[in-house]
Amino acid sequence: MLKVRKFLLGTRGFTLTELMLAATTTGTVIALAAPDCANLIESAKAVEAINIIGSIKSAQLVYKLEAGAYTSNMNDLLLKLPDSASPAYWTYAINESSDRGFVVTATRTSKRASEGVPGQTVIFSWDDKDLETWGGTHAGVPN
Repeated sequence: MLKVRKFLLGTRGFTLTELMLAATTTGTVIALAAPDCANLIESAKAVEAINIIGSIKSAQLVYKLEAGAYTSNMNDLLLKLPDSASPAYWTYAINESSDRGFVVTATRTSKRASEGVPGQTVIFSWDDKDLETWGGTHAGVPN
């Protein structure tokens, strides 16, 4: 016990310079990593839209087998989508439909929508002849 006390009393702490250097280094690392983290989060949100659009596509194909044409009413599809009354990141709509194809749009909810700033979009078009086409203004849209 005496050796431990003697060791602790003889130990000095960190100097102010060392503490400031550690804080500065930590702050610099966080400042460099933050933009990359924001991009990763936004990419994950785009993947969510792409996955849900894929589910809508599958449900549309099943619906056509049963009804003979695609539907423009999302409620006709046997899907459980995120609540459209309070969407977290995206709102989904079937813009066009016919017996040959359909267009689905996912619109990114914008926190600044009340200021007239639109959300980004992911647009998926399906045509029985030409198959699928992706488009939109979101950076995460597939090519």
